[in-house]
Amino acid sequence: MVEIKLNNLTKSFADEVVIDGLDLTINSGEITALLGPSGCGKTTTLKIIAGLLAPNQGDLLFNQESVIDIPTESREAVLVFQNYLLFPHLNVAENIAFGLKMRHVSDQKQQVRVKELLDLVNLTGYEQHSPAELSGGQRQRVALARALAINPEVLLLDEPLSNLDANLRGEMQDLIRKIHLKEEMTIVFVTHDREEAMLMADKIAVMNQGQIEQVGSPEELYKQPVTKFVADFFGTANYLSGRLTKESFSFSDGEVAIDNKLAPREEIEAMLRPEFIKLTAKEEAKLTGTIINKRFVGERILYQVDIGKQNLAVTILPPARFNVGDKVGLKIDLDNMWFMEG
Repeated sequence: MVEIKLNNLTKSFADEVVIDGLDLTINSGEITALLGPSGCGKTTTLKIIAGLLAPNQGDLLFNQESVIDIPTESREAVLVFQNYLLFPHLNVAENIAFGLKMRHVSDQKQQVRVKELLDLVNLTGYEQHSPAELSGGQRQRVALARALAINPEVLLLDEPLSNLDANLRGEMQDLIRKIHLKEEMTIVFVTHDREEAMLMADKIAVMNQGQIEQVGSPEELYKQPVTKFVADFFGTANYLSGRLTKESFSFSDGEVAIDNKLAPREEIEAMLRPEFIKLTAKEEAKLTGTIINKRFVGERILYQVDIGKQNLAVTILPPARFNVGDKVGLKIDLDNMWFMEG
């Protein structure tokens, strides 16, 4: 398995800087997601790792050795494109065996590997089908099998679930995890979908304007973002600006007692996710407010609560106890209040 290091990578197209001094370590054997909005440089970074694009500066290392001058076909890294790029004139078995044929692998070994991969991606019996006869999910499975045929050490996936409907996405997530365990490889995939990244990745690198904003586990990025960009990308967040001492955090609408391990700050911003606020009867909490909006979305109820100088988003599980116009108390889960020092 391969550890990948991107050292100070920069890539420009004409006058536009797409990757700007990017540093990232992708641990051996992990599934890593490059997550960010359109145009942030995710796919460009993936193509540089694959060898399809050369950076203007910086270095790319596989297991501590530079591969910046090694051609694509010799890197042991394979990229599965968003639109699959299957050969329309070849059947499923021939598409999967293409890379093996180019490497002059014997026909017998090709047949064995193709059979193994068809079983892995649940397409046994589709050997003679053409790509035109397959569904979108089946074509993606063929593309994955073709990429895996040559036993690459690194699998690169560009928006692997974007062309699939909701029912197929769960199946494909399970398949990629299954491939990761069986083939024992480092996997890097690109997505703009935070839920997809959180479900599939061991580690997520959040990108913004060609740079890395933060790298961490899904839980770390959700609960402990270092910037508002990261916090907002992972869902709704409440922000409270105030003063931090060793014993308390005071803000415009109230004060909460805390056991603070940070240095006191006259000005600091706290981030709090909606599910870490509990609604109670007004007399049961020091922080109070009025419900101004309520939305039922199946497994959750979404509230907006006016606490004076700002509104807080609150998420609870059904059934609903409070309604619009009710005066309520708000109890904050202090263990999940995150102070953004930056």
